[in-house]
Amino acid sequence: MAPDIGLGNWLYQRAQRTPQRRALVFEGNSWTYAGLQQRIDRLAAALRAGGVCHGDRVGFLGLNQPAFLETLFAAARLGAVFVPLNFRLAGPELDYIINDAGVHTLVVDAPHRPVIDGIRAQLPCRRYLSADQPAAGWPDMASLLAAHEPLASGEPVAEDEVALIMYTSGTTGLPKGAMLTHGNIWWNNTNGLLTIDLLEDDVSLVVAPLFHIGGLNVTTLVTWQKGGCLVLHRGFDPQRFLEDAAKYRVTTTFAVPAMLLFVSQHPAFASADLSSLR
Repeated sequence: MAPDIGLGNWLYQRAQRTPQRRALVFEGNSWTYAGLQQRIDRLAAALRAGGVCHGDRVGFLGLNQPAFLETLFAAARLGAVFVPLNFRLAGPELDYIINDAGVHTLVVDAPHRPVIDGIRAQLPCRRYLSADQPAAGWPDMASLLAAHEPLASGEPVAEDEVALIMYTSGTTGLPKGAMLTHGNIWWNNTNGLLTIDLLEDDVSLVVAPLFHIGGLNVTTLVTWQKGGCLVLHRGFDPQRFLEDAAKYRVTTTFAVPAMLLFVSQHPAFASADLSSLR
């Protein structure tokens, strides 16, 4: 039998090898790989209890935050398919994508719950979860994590099984779901490890939206596979970029040219310590 190179398994294996290494920093809080994996496995157990099975679609709508990544990997632990949604879309656009993907469970943060509430009657979702504080009809993730023991073991997946569906912008027609397999992610990470020479002590500053392929797949996932640390920002802010690059001795990042232009035009740029970036 071929080895399981699925998203859910390789992060689990990383957590077994380096449980006490720092994995994630977000708005003053940090998590080790062991702590992160426990949260993922508790969420996976909660998703399973809510009816998510192998091959089901689990969607996420919201700004960058730990819940995005936890939902991605919890779905992978069940052999389910993750569907990241563009938080800039309007209700009718989200209506189309969520129905096209056939999302079973949808996780949404507070700023974006109103748009989903406005189209909820048209959606196929069987369960709705809040990524942060609870609301009417929106059980929150924190309560679910507290109510479930961690998943005992993940579902094995084949290399050619779909791991996530990322939708195109639809500039010349309706958005199309690009089905990315577990093998796609694994070999993309392998290429990254070899071409960028990623190190286990790398600290990657993640500021691009995670629902974009660049934000998720250039440095984010491969840094975790190597055992490095992610410094995650809810959104892009040039001043915070400069501050955290120095504070956390950031070594890698991903940004599009316009974002880098804004950083370079910030008044603090000339005196900023960016010496750790390679």
